[in-house]
Amino acid sequence: GVSQTYVNRALSVNKKNINGVSVYLGNNAELFDSGRKKYFIPRNDDEIWIGYVGSMGDSYDIGCIIDAIDIYQRREDSKVNIRFVLCGSGEKRKVWEIYAKEKHVNADFRGEKPYTEMAGILCSCDIVVNPIVKGSAASIINKVGDYALSGLPVINTQESSEYRELVDRFECGINCECENPESVADAIEKLLNNKPLRLKMGANQRKMGEKYFNRKNTYQVLADIADNKGNGKIIIIANFPGSLNGKANGRFTYLAEMLAERGCEVEVITSTFNHGHKKHDNKVTGNYKSKITLLPEPGYKKNISLKRLYSHYVWGRNVRKYLDSLGEKP
Repeated sequence: GVSQTYVNRALSVNKKNINGVSVYLGNNAELFDSGRKKYFIPRNDDEIWIGYVGSMGDSYDIGCIIDAIDIYQRREDSKVNIRFVLCGSGEKRKVWEIYAKEKHVNADFRGEKPYTEMAGILCSCDIVVNPIVKGSAASIINKVGDYALSGLPVINTQESSEYRELVDRFECGINCECENPESVADAIEKLLNNKPLRLKMGANQRKMGEKYFNRKNTYQVLADIADNKGNGKIIIIANFPGSLNGKANGRFTYLAEMLAERGCEVEVITSTFNHGHKKHDNKVTGNYKSKITLLPEPGYKKNISLKRLYSHYVWGRNVRKYLDSLGEKP
């Protein structure tokens, strides 16, 4: 599982497994750091940049951060100019752009960026924020891995006890009450008024990143488990594999190539449908040591829809048929 929270949930209903293993989604730290080096923005301004990366959909409470910045700026002792820098897109981007202007918050919406460019922009900030709405089932998500590698203190509103405990244990940021802009404004003020604290928490972030979010280190656990079982044949079922251009930047191709380097016979089963683009444009354009197999899927236009459920259902049936057609079980 990609978090201990999810492992525990699965084991609560699946009695076939004796053990569960938790390995966070993780990031390619070398790729991230190359983006930091290439796209870092040198600054000599008098601003504090608060960074956010990721989706701007219903699960992410961008409005809470805008409100918090507005609250801080209206306080009598506020002395710092804040720029809210956002990389990403989603169905609520325009809503938040309009809202930021209404609140007179300097919000810099930069849109979707290639991963390395995003890393450079993120690392140019002073603070990062992880605002999640109440009741979200999210646990350890992609962006917290990027934040950890950035070496910047995080202001977190996510309710996930697993992530909140990580923030507290590593002292790498401040946990705030979910959907409470006053609480977030207090955290902003605390970090703005204490640069040594920002630097200390940022250094702790990177320590956490190396321990729990650097795939080069953390995926060895998965590789060891797979390597020590059965006949050396390994199948990875991955609906969203990322680009198949010969690079191993996606988490599934990264793991597949790691296992193939160990001498395992690895096959990645994925879909003809590209989840990110919402098009049937998934194709293998580069060379891998592992085998890539694409199986058909109807596709869908909206992430939350019955068509998505049906699309995954059909793909799942096609995966099962393909697995049943194989000879030796991996």
